[in-house]
Amino acid sequence: MKTMREADDAVQVEGVGKYFGGEPNIVKALDNVSVNIRRNEFFTLLGPSGCGKTTLLRLIAGFESPTFGNILLDDQDITHLPPFRRSVNTVFQNYALFPHLTVAENISFGLEMLNKPKDEIDQTVNEMLALVHMEELKDRRTDQISGGQQQRVALARALAPKPDVLLLDEPLSALDYKLRRGMQIELKRLQLETGITFIFVTHDQEEALTMSDRIAVMSNGHILQVGSPDEIYYKPTKRFVADFIGESNFIEAKIGKIDKRKKEATIRFEDKKKSFTVRLPENKMNDKKTAVFIRPEHTRLKTTTKGAAMTGKLTDRIFFGTDTNYHLLLENGEPFIVRSQNTIHSSFNPAIGDKLGIFLEEDALQVLED
Repeated sequence: MKTMREADDAVQVEGVGKYFGGEPNIVKALDNVSVNIRRNEFFTLLGPSGCGKTTLLRLIAGFESPTFGNILLDDQDITHLPPFRRSVNTVFQNYALFPHLTVAENISFGLEMLNKPKDEIDQTVNEMLALVHMEELKDRRTDQISGGQQQRVALARALAPKPDVLLLDEPLSALDYKLRRGMQIELKRLQLETGITFIFVTHDQEEALTMSDRIAVMSNGHILQVGSPDEIYYKPTKRFVADFIGESNFIEAKIGKIDKRKKEATIRFEDKKKSFTVRLPENKMNDKKTAVFIRPEHTRLKTTTKGAAMTGKLTDRIFFGTDTNYHLLLENGEPFIVRSQNTIHSSFNPAIGDKLGIFLEEDALQVLED
């Protein structure tokens, strides 16, 4: 299936597959993947190890060739072009810097290979040093600077030739948590200042949500959903997406009256009389029961059970500083998590074993496609 051409597309991936090996042991790393990536956006490929995200990145870079399908850059077919003939640069996990060269020499290396004039090289190197705040370390060898500083040099070197697209293959994975958080902000700043399309690969949902304009969630060689961070988090279409991004509750509910024209249905939990109206996907229209998706932070706990959507026994309470996760066991034996924001003056302090009421609004409920 080919994607629809948009005027602001930087990269088009059209029905691409990448198979390794042969029958009967063929491995489908990518299987008929299509996606459009817009100019000047921070686009993230998110998924677990082995889902195909790095393979897709390597196909765009030209390090691999697809088994079938096409890849376009600015509406030009680059499917079989070698890497050096694509206006694309890559930042790798290990940065691949030259340890015997200085920061400035590392940045200038690619420009020298392109036979750029010396004056232009010097000017670009100075611009890149300023962009990544490395002016004072320009004469330091890269084996004499920290991991975070090396990451900045790798970015500067990749940005120096001014590519149309910058590919980033989990470049923050080797950094500690605090440094990684800081570099997330820096990467987004660099993307905004340069206006270059960034395609970022990660398995870290926090990185994806923090930096991205749009996210493609991948699993088993397929793209399951593409959307903004808000859309992916609040309105996942598939169970894998909902489960992979953040914490999730999946609770079985009985489907009552169905309005096929509005694509809505009433549902009830357990044997409660309280009903809710939810949107119902096409493939659920004839079901009698369904799993309902609820984010833990979209629920409230009370000591009373009157009027509650569900009731549960408190089995654990985990304090995270800004909020607390309450783990409950519902009457039907299913686990359930409620996340509450902590306040200094909160008087809510249930004991383990207490029976509590779980309250929620209709817009907190969602029935997924699978």
